[in-house]
Amino acid sequence: WHRLANTWLSNLMQPPYGDRAIVLRATGELIGGVGLVPCLSPFDQLPSFGGRPNALHTAEMGLFWAIDPAHQAKGYATEAARALIDFVFREEKLKRIVATTEYDNFASQAVMTKLGMRLERNPFPEPPWFQVVGILEN
Repeated sequence: WHRLANTWLSNLMQPPYGDRAIVLRATGELIGGVGLVPCLSPFDQLPSFGGRPNALHTAEMGLFWAIDPAHQAKGYATEAARALIDFVFREEKLKRIVATTEYDNFASQAVMTKLGMRLERNPFPEPPWFQVVGILEN
C-alpha cells in the first residue's frame, strides 16, 4: 500500500500543498491520505466553463484522497475530505475546490457526491483523469 500511494502521488506531477495522513482513531494505523494540489487542467472543456475543445490549462485548487484498499468503502475518504474542505473554506477562504477522476471511478464520484460537489462530465475523454470533475463552491 505505501509503495502504491507514493507512486500514485508522484503521478500527480504537481507538488501537494500539504498531505494529511488518514489514521484509524482506535489504533493509529495509517490507512490513507488527503490533501490539496494545484490542479492545472483544461477546465474550459467543461460545459459550465465554456465547453471549448483544446482548452488551455488553468489553475484551480484540487482535492485528492487515497485509501488503502483494505479500508475502502467505509466512509474514511469522505470524512477526511470533508474535514479538509471545512478547514480551507473557513480558514483559507477558498472560493472553490475541485476533484477529478475517470468515467469509471464510481467510488471517487460517490465521495464527491457525498461531499456536496456538483459532478460534471467532460465531453472530451482526454486527459483521462479529467473525465469527471467535482466542483464545490464556498
